[in-house]
Amino acid sequence: MAPNRTPRSSPPTWTTTCRGTTASTTQPWALGALLHIDELRGTNHAGRFLQPDGLWQQWAKGRFDAAVLKKRIDELSSYVDKGPDLA
Repeated sequence: MAPNRTPRSSPPTWTTTCRGTTASTTQPWALGALLHIDELRGTNHAGRFLQPDGLWQQWAKGRFDAAVLKKRIDELSSYVDKGPDLA
């Protein structure tokens, strides 16, 4: 008898609305997270994607604002850093 396996679910996605477009994808959030990490570490790894006419502009086509995505990651990180309110 074969083992009872639970089907694998796909990775969670985040739905975001930016400039009137709703997208359910993880890619925009990844850039926001990279910008967040760059700020924490004093690096600029996201910079190569954000060059004028670079990969981000070609892919996002004005649908997403990298600064807004970074702000969302900053907010989530701040919330997590605070920990649960057990009082």
